[in-house]
Amino acid sequence: PRHHLPVSIEGVKEGDFTMVFGFPGSTDRYRTSFGIQQALDKTNNAVVDVRDVKLAIMREYMDADPAMRIALASKYAQTANYWKYFQGQSEQLRRNRVYNKKRKIEDDFRQWVSGLSDAKEREHFGQALKLIESSYSTSDKYAVTEIYAREAGLSGAGIWLFALRGAFTLDRYFQMESEFAAKIKAEKDKAKKAELIQQRDAVLGQIKAALEASAADHFEDYHAEMDQRMVDELLYLYSKNVDAGVHPDFFASVVAKRYKGDFSRFAADLFSKSIFADKDRFMKFMAKPKQKTLERDLAYTASKDLYAAYQYGANNHPEAEANKNKGYRIFVEGLRRMQPDRKFYPDANSTLRLTWGTVGSYHPRDGAFYDFFTTHQGILQKENPNDPEFVVDEKLLTLLRNRDFGPYANENGDLVVNFISNNDITGGNSGSPVINGKGHLIGCAFDGNWEAMSGDIFFEDKIQRTISVDARYILFIIDKYAGAKNIIDEITIISGDESTAVSAK
Repeated sequence: PRHHLPVSIEGVKEGDFTMVFGFPGSTDRYRTSFGIQQALDKTNNAVVDVRDVKLAIMREYMDADPAMRIALASKYAQTANYWKYFQGQSEQLRRNRVYNKKRKIEDDFRQWVSGLSDAKEREHFGQALKLIESSYSTSDKYAVTEIYAREAGLSGAGIWLFALRGAFTLDRYFQMESEFAAKIKAEKDKAKKAELIQQRDAVLGQIKAALEASAADHFEDYHAEMDQRMVDELLYLYSKNVDAGVHPDFFASVVAKRYKGDFSRFAADLFSKSIFADKDRFMKFMAKPKQKTLERDLAYTASKDLYAAYQYGANNHPEAEANKNKGYRIFVEGLRRMQPDRKFYPDANSTLRLTWGTVGSYHPRDGAFYDFFTTHQGILQKENPNDPEFVVDEKLLTLLRNRDFGPYANENGDLVVNFISNNDITGGNSGSPVINGKGHLIGCAFDGNWEAMSGDIFFEDKIQRTISVDARYILFIIDKYAGAKNIIDEITIISGDESTAVSAK
């Protein structure tokens, strides 16, 4: 490359300039109080409640079997990530009084609108918040339905998405089989009939091969017993927390009628009979597919009903969505007119953005103080061989205990692990380079602090912090722990003044 970032091991101090380049996923900084109320009263709680159950079931199996702990580690972490995010967001929206702050902005906006001299402008800007409020009132009826259909349904137990994809693909298979049969029957020419048969076998063979490959992948790490628990407990939660009028059809037509509302019995029958619950049953079916067999399958019916419930919740309010989009466009237009000296920026949308700030400690609450950096001492203090989240590799432990840090220690002989700054980041920024005022890499951003989990909606400049891993710790891991001298040799390392840089070899 024409240029690469030199990596500084000079370290950071309070007040140092920091700049982050990255691709933040999404923010919602112009969300109104109506959207915040919906999140606090409905949507956030729904996600957390469903994931509470999912995580508890996974934990039970992970605690009982070390092999399951390894197999489920990634899925567990992925599920827990947004479970914790929505808990934190709700807590900090309340704690930071974001609803009240948004109401103040909206009240100021209404007052500004009422003071406009032009009647057409008053009418134009006056509709903004009314349109937004109306759209949220409408979507309130469907928001929880969508979440439960997705979280407790389609992405709840593993069987559902596999069954749904299989159902749609097999529907196409049988449709094409029928169309080929009609063409073959109508064709009188023997040569052309043979050609059609050859085409049919090739097309249907490709579909079957794709389904069988998908099944092999799905069942490779599949745990049917745990998935059966997921079906039972998540669908029961769904039935209890969502209005019966918007339940998936099979809740009434199958679970209520055939199993007297007992989701445990339904799940047991599903997993003992469905072709989508067992690899051998699925492959046996694929050896000689029958449409009637498919259509009688419980997973085939239920997965389609769950998908229909999700579509109902997600797409049943196009007019409300159009009103919300129109309202927000007018609202932001008005805010820019109302505050001509304020600099406005678009919400994050996974495009390249930069944010600048400074390294800094903060007071998260009364009587508490968080310094701007942490050291290896924190790793040693938290290390616990009996807690999977705090197990530390023996080689790393030895290096830390012996203080074998090479040139990466600070002036006190400690190894700095992380530092915090008031940069503005969100999901998608993990791994983003943090650069100092000289254009040197000083760390990589990877998280935000708990006290500002509402930051995607309202930036809290007094307490919002970006957490970054210090460049010295990164180099220590590459050099001392991994022994990857070949990588170190390719890095331009800055120590102190720029003139002492070690050129890449």
